[in-house]
Amino acid sequence: MFEIIATYSYPKPTKAELGHSARQLHYHHLVDVKGEFAEPVDWRNLKDLGLVEARADKDFDVSTIAYHVMDTIQVPYLEFYLSPSKDELLWHPAAKRGSRDQLPEIFRVCFFLHLLHPHLGSVFSTPTIKHRETSSRVMRVKRVPDSLRAFAYYVPVD
Repeated sequence: MFEIIATYSYPKPTKAELGHSARQLHYHHLVDVKGEFAEPVDWRNLKDLGLVEARADKDFDVSTIAYHVMDTIQVPYLEFYLSPSKDELLWHPAAKRGSRDQLPEIFRVCFFLHLLHPHLGSVFSTPTIKHRETSSRVMRVKRVPDSLRAFAYYVPVD
């Protein structure tokens, strides 16, 4: 089972927030002495950053997800898994927290997409997230809730 709950626009993170995320992900080499992200950031690349929240079950495999919009395909980035109530981080592979074994039968999964463009669809092409043989339309993008931001550790891709 894979069911999209919501798609969120993710606010452009500050250098301090990127530094915090880098520390949580054990990328200490990316943090300067002030605790901020030390690498140059092309902020234009973050203007369409999105976070997807979905309900999934034990058969879910993040490697089967692909986001199709226009003629591009993206894959999930920095996924994390939450309790069904979204108040407990169960597994964050990149942050080395928890494990797949801790997942209940039904859980929430969230992941980043770098170019979340639901507005780019046309009558010929609707942005979809595909999981195995199932396609889900990208819904109206909402503001990401603070409860999810607490677990969403984002660092830019090289």
